[in-house]
Amino acid sequence: MTENEIPSTVTREELYARVWAEPMQRVAASIGISDVALKKRCTKLFIPVPPRGYWAKKAAGKPTRVTKLPPWNAAKHGTLYTADFGPVRPVSAEMKLHRSAD
Repeated sequence: MTENEIPSTVTREELYARVWAEPMQRVAASIGISDVALKKRCTKLFIPVPPRGYWAKKAAGKPTRVTKLPPWNAAKHGTLYTADFGPVRPVSAEMKLHRSAD
C-alpha cells in the first residue's frame, strides 16, 4: 500500500482528516471508489465534507472554513466507528490518465 492509499477500514476521524486534506476525487481514487460513493459514506457517518469551491478558494489564497467533526452519539447512531471500504484497489495508470483528461 502506498502513502496515498487508505486502508480498507478507517476510523471516522481518519476519514474526516483525509477528506479535509485533499479533494474528494483523490481520496476516492486512492480507495478505489467514486467520489459520489465516498460522499454517501461520509454522509452516513455524519462526516462533514468540504463545500463546492473549497479547494479553488484555498488554492487562490482566500479564507476557508473547516467544519468540525461532530461527536459520534452511540446511543443515537449505533456503535459504528469505522468505514469499511473492502480491499484497497489501486487506480491504474490508464484510469489516472483518463480522469486527468476530463
